Amino acid sequence: MAQELLQARRQIAMLAEQLSAQIRLPACSASPVCEIEAGYAAGVNDCKEAIRRAGYPIAGDD
Repeated sequence: MAQELLQARRQIAMLAEQLSAQIRLPACSASPVCEIEAGYAAGVNDCKEAIRRAGYPIAGDD
């Protein structure tokens, strides 16, 4: 029974690793010259796109 439990835990760990996708968010650069709201909106859009590329849906995606 203990051997089966160990095997099941190994399989669960392997499957969890396969399901997890790394999300690499874009680097941000803060510039005092840029308009704050426009820079924030662009950063949010870039991050949303990185999340989508990793295979995760964003609220509002169809």
